[in-house]
Amino acid sequence: MRSAYADRKVFVTGHSGFKGQHLIARLRQLGAETHGYSLPEHDVRNYRQLRKAIHGAEPDFVFHLAAQAFVPCGYTAPLTTWETNTLGTVNLLEAVRHLHRPCAVVVVTTDKVYGSGEDTHHEGSDLIPHCPYSASKIAAEHAVSTYRDAYDLLSRGIAIATARAGNVIGPGDWGEGRLVPNAVRALRKGEPIKVFNPYAIRPWQYVSDVIDGYLRLGAALRKEPGKYVGSWNFGPNEHHSVREVVEQIMKAWGSGVWIHTPTELRETLELRINSIKAREELDWYPRWEFEAMIRETISWYKEN
Repeated sequence: MRSAYADRKVFVTGHSGFKGQHLIARLRQLGAETHGYSLPEHDVRNYRQLRKAIHGAEPDFVFHLAAQAFVPCGYTAPLTTWETNTLGTVNLLEAVRHLHRPCAVVVVTTDKVYGSGEDTHHEGSDLIPHCPYSASKIAAEHAVSTYRDAYDLLSRGIAIATARAGNVIGPGDWGEGRLVPNAVRALRKGEPIKVFNPYAIRPWQYVSDVIDGYLRLGAALRKEPGKYVGSWNFGPNEHHSVREVVEQIMKAWGSGVWIHTPTELRETLELRINSIKAREELDWYPRWEFEAMIRETISWYKEN
């Protein structure tokens, strides 16, 4: 990793977000020169501003994390969701298209591009929109493949891949409406934890595992561009229900109760992803087991 990123210029959109902060910190540990681009000063919906920033950075790597990343907000703010997740990605691709240097680009999408069901989804599974958020990310996926092929970017050394991770938890997540920070807020107040879909199953995973996947993918794209373009899943060894997550949170906290609070929002009941491709071709695998990552996360919240 250090040989791939040391003294390299890395442009990160959404660097001030939960995963973005972890990515920036890891890149700096590896000796990279980092350039961040985030709200409120910088908006990926502003093409001219984004292009100027990317071209000014002259990046060797681009990691595109900027997004409206909360599924329920897709229902209440669909325009913002589509503009940020789809048009924002198109703006980034258009800016990258005009770079005059080799560049490895990792566009972060989501596991929510897959449909519901008991099947474990691999990268070749159908992309099925089931809510505004997932549809906006599927459109971003199509934009990536279109730009890569229509403009033959690989011939100029511009290699682009998409990364699909699951539900990420870990230190530093204060996002409104997200399960773990919402649970911590309730526990601190001595209130019951509100749980919307307790039996929904998701690929829960620790943030450092996901960041490691993104970095391995970026390094591979830079080293052998033609081999690693495409889409990549980064998921955990096991899949667990929302209820299991909440019960582990309460166990780590030492107290608490939860109540079922029904919602009218349509959400996928089961979502499982297969990461064999990343394990075999990128030598990536999750290091954190389910209970350990929740204990570590809750320990951080207690101290902060």
